[in-house]
Amino acid sequence: MSQSPSESSLPGGPAPDLARLQIDRERTQRRRRSRRFPVVGVAIAVVLVAAAAFVFSTDVLPFRRPLVKVALARATESGGGSRGGSGGAPVLSASGYVVARVRAAVAPEVTGRLVELRVDAGDLVEKGDLIGRLADEDLVARERQAEAEVAAAEATLAEEVARHEDLAREAGRQRELLARGLTSQFTHDAAQTAAAAAKARTASAKARLETSRASLQVVRAQLEKMRIRAPFKGTVLEKNAELGEIVGPTFGGSGTSGGGVPVVTMADLASVEVEVDVNETYIRRVSPGMDAEIILDAYPDQVYAGVIRQIVPTADRQKATVQVKVGFREPDARVLPEMGARVSFMAPSAAADSVQSVQVWVPRDAVRRLEGETAVFVLRGDRVAVARVEVGPQVGGDVQILNGLGPGERVVVGENPGVEPGQRVRVSES
Repeated sequence: MSQSPSESSLPGGPAPDLARLQIDRERTQRRRRSRRFPVVGVAIAVVLVAAAAFVFSTDVLPFRRPLVKVALARATESGGGSRGGSGGAPVLSASGYVVARVRAAVAPEVTGRLVELRVDAGDLVEKGDLIGRLADEDLVARERQAEAEVAAAEATLAEEVARHEDLAREAGRQRELLARGLTSQFTHDAAQTAAAAAKARTASAKARLETSRASLQVVRAQLEKMRIRAPFKGTVLEKNAELGEIVGPTFGGSGTSGGGVPVVTMADLASVEVEVDVNETYIRRVSPGMDAEIILDAYPDQVYAGVIRQIVPTADRQKATVQVKVGFREPDARVLPEMGARVSFMAPSAAADSVQSVQVWVPRDAVRRLEGETAVFVLRGDRVAVARVEVGPQVGGDVQILNGLGPGERVVVGENPGVEPGQRVRVSES
């Protein structure tokens, strides 16, 4: 039997088919991807589990907040009396927070990269002061170009004015010579035509100059939009951006609903006032211009004289309250936005003798001992705050509060283990 050349070329048996030997690259890549996908999946799962654990371990979600029962501090009237501090009698008390009436999130008119920031939190700025600047190299170059065009247009206009004056004089001279018969009609007409043409060129040069100046104003207006200036005299409360960040216009307050980031948040601290929520059952007791006494949680020994500036003409359906804004009679630099405050509304001094003194009562199980002091938990919004009180006699299931709490305030009743000051809670409907 004869052997093929390929078989006889290798000793010990037939040669392998080399054409069938190849690397399956697609199969190798599929194996690599199959190894990579479990790693990515595990990483995503870990992130999701961590995020879920954070959300479910905090009070971010409403259903994670403790459920508490709430009662209103009840008021009764008995006897007459006055209060020496303001010359009137307290008719109602409410809790709230200090806010600045004049407040703004300062942002540029256009979106850009922040390259200069001249202020920090706590700085006092005047109206129009430069707060920051966006990248503006292209606009600065365009401004220089526009300035050069204005200068060139001014020079051209000066030349045309001078030429027109010369030709106008020549036209006048030719007119006199023609009247005396010393020049030809052709020469006279040529001088008049040259003067008219020079006048037209002068008008055109003047128009080009105005156009150049308008273009320069447009560039400078665009350049000014890259400058961030203080809209009023006030204090910088927060610095919201850093150098290199992209910032832009915001709409609707201090958030980023406009897609941009505000640079700073500032307020006029001379415009601070206290906003309190008064239960709608007692809103008839107060009126605009009524005197008030303000005690801040930060300075419990200091009593500030106040006055009702505004009663907001709408009620909160969920809380059954009406917002009342109370201004300070005398400004104090120590009073800062977001400080907690308690306001006592005072009857007019002329009517103090005829006003019934108000007694405040709360359920007995609302009073508790905290760090050796008598206190109650009050709700400010959806957060728990502490009001240290002085208690009087107990009648049935109620305890009289002599000091530290006003009628209409919402107090937490019951033991409520685990509820702490500052914690967000849910109010039981039962």
